Order: sequence, then structure tokens, then C-alpha cells
Amino acid sequence: MKKVELIVEARNNEEQERKISAIARIKYRLPAIGSYVVEVDAGRLPYLQNVEGVSAIRVNSFVSLQ
Repeated sequence: MKKVELIVEARNNEEQERKISAIARIKYRLPAIGSYVVEVDAGRLPYLQNVEGVSAIRVNSFVSLQ
């Protein structure tokens, strides 16, 4: 299954992190903006969208510094 990298905005607490990590692999924690960078199978995205406390999901953009 195709994996996608996403930024998930959610309440930063242990319970939220546990729920998200049950569905996706947390790659980075971004506490300053209340978000996580996660990698998830595309087919599991609906489960991630339904986690209580998740306020937004965005596709991660890759930025290159020159």
C-alpha cells in the first residue's frame, strides 16, 4: 500500500499521541505548532481523520534550501 507523509494538527498530549501512533508512524513531534509529522498507509487515512482531537491533516511539503 502507498505510504503518505502528513502533518497532523492535534492536541499535544500523551493520549492523542497514543491514538495517532496506533494508526500511523510518528516521524517528528512539532510541539511549537501542536502538530506531528506522520507516515501512514493511504488506506488508513480515514481512521486518522476520525481520531478525536485531530483538527487538521495536511500533506507534508518538502522544502529545499539552496
